[in-house]
This record gives sequence, C-alpha cells and structure tokens, in this order.
Amino acid sequence: MLAVSIFDMSSRKRRRGPGRPTNPISRSEILQTARVAFASKGYDGASTAYLAGQLGLTKGSLFHHFPSKENLYLEVMKQIFIEIGNMIEAAQLDDDSFRIRLRRLNSLVADYLGDNPAVASLLLQSQVLDTPLTSDSGRKPGIDLLHFAGGFLEAGMAAGEFRLQDSRHLLLSIIGCHLYYFATAPMTSELMECNIFAPEAVATRKEAVT
Repeated sequence: MLAVSIFDMSSRKRRRGPGRPTNPISRSEILQTARVAFASKGYDGASTAYLAGQLGLTKGSLFHHFPSKENLYLEVMKQIFIEIGNMIEAAQLDDDSFRIRLRRLNSLVADYLGDNPAVASLLLQSQVLDTPLTSDSGRKPGIDLLHFAGGFLEAGMAAGEFRLQDSRHLLLSIIGCHLYYFATAPMTSELMECNIFAPEAVATRKEAVT
C-alpha cells in the first residue's frame, strides 16, 4: 500500500535551536514555515508554541514579527492568494486564444500545487474548517480572487471561445479538478500508485485536467 504525506515531501529547512537565532530570520521564511505548519496541524492545532518551535524562536520573538497567530495565518493566506493571482495574470499576458490561455493557466496551477505540497491542503482547510477566513471579513480576499478568475472565463465566453454558461459553476469545477487531487495526496497517491508530486505525475495530471 502506497502512503504519501504531503508534508514529508515539502522542502525541509534546518531547524534552529530555541531562543534567538544566530542569523535574523526573514519574514518570507516565517511565512513559508507557517504555511506548512498550518497545513499539517490545521489552524487550531498549530499553536503559537508549535509555530515558534518550528522556527526555532521563542513565542516572544515570533510575536515580534507578527502580533498574533491570526495575523500570521492571514498573511500566509494573503501570500498564497497573491501567488495565484499572479498566475492568472501571467496566463493572459500574450494575445493568444482564450483556449491557449486557459491551457497555460492550467499548467501554471498544476506546477504551483505540485511544487508547493502544503498549499492545496491549506486552501481546502481554510474553507471547510473554522479559520479566520471563514468570517465575513476573512472571506473577502478569496472571493475577490474568485471574481478575478471568473472574469477571465467570462471574457473567453464573450469572445465565443468558451460555451456560454454560468462562469461561477465552471470556475468551481476547474478549481475542484486541481484542489481535491492535490489536497488529498495520501489517498490520491495510493489510488494513482505514484507520488503525485513527482514532475512526471504533475505533467500527466495537467493533460488529464485539460
């Protein structure tokens, strides 16, 4: 039986000992480590003590960078939304047909989720578990991103390249094709009998979704 942990496959950084690190830790490193921690433990399970321990910091040092766990979580998700938004923009840079642009976006998203094993699980958890993103104000960044992505599909419909339909349903179907596959990596990897994050497996998934 093949069992794959999406978190075992993320790149591991050398852990520091407790207390102040020899070299100041960067904001980007905190966000990257917190991304994996929140994905593996969930928002509630990733205590500030656990987060600080993963970074080799004291809780006081962690709070020097971020005032609260909620603030850190929201910054982690904001970074992911920005990265996805940039992919949507990148897919539309050339004046290709919308079909080609959609294929390009499909490829970018698959590569992104394949290279960042924690992201799909974190995105799924953020919507189905009790997190700061499930509040009325917390949902806004995600909804804004969905509207942005939906606008791309609507433009393709207006150009006559995509069948006229409710862009929201189409968008959610596309998201589901990518998100569920990577977010449920242990089960998916066992079903596919491979490491779904391996480059050749990601390439196969691109074609399947297309």
